[in-house]
Amino acid sequence: MTRVGKLVLGGVIVIALLAAGGWWLLSSRGSDSAAPAALGNAPPATTSQAGSAQAGSSGTVEGAWKVQDGGDSFVGYRVREQLAFLQSPSDAVGRTRAVSGNLRVAGDKLETATIQADLTQLTSDQSRRDNAIRQQGLQSDQFPTASFQLAQPITLPAELARGQTIQADAKGRLTVHGTTRDVTLPLRGRWNGDTI
Repeated sequence: MTRVGKLVLGGVIVIALLAAGGWWLLSSRGSDSAAPAALGNAPPATTSQAGSAQAGSSGTVEGAWKVQDGGDSFVGYRVREQLAFLQSPSDAVGRTRAVSGNLRVAGDKLETATIQADLTQLTSDQSRRDNAIRQQGLQSDQFPTASFQLAQPITLPAELARGQTIQADAKGRLTVHGTTRDVTLPLRGRWNGDTI
């Protein structure tokens, strides 16, 4: 084998070892990433309305609703990380509960919805990732707020029952990183009496 051939073979071996080491590093570090967002199980139906999430007291879904900052609502990201050209075996997940907004239901229509999130409060299972995302990618230090505003009403079932899960496409305007785009988002929702 020539000297050039040995150098090429040595380079290939070094690259293979780096790739294997990178994969081992990603695989062995583990992840405490949150599970994908889901509605979970519906609570049993009740005959009275509790809480202060809805303005009306008619026992219907109609009325003005407010997103409770710091409550169960969250906004976040889920991406597959990469080290050089190696994909991670798990997802990077960051979330913030610093969410506000409101929506209005009239008759069988979700007429308006506006949601804002403070991206400076995004946290994941890796503080290094959280620090990096403030300066790179989302650049949340420079673009601290993300928002979604519903552009077209969503038709709900005429007889919406408590605990019933619905699916719909929401057309609206999403603003992230200082850029606003028209988007269509697949939604799943459920009215539980005192929460949506």
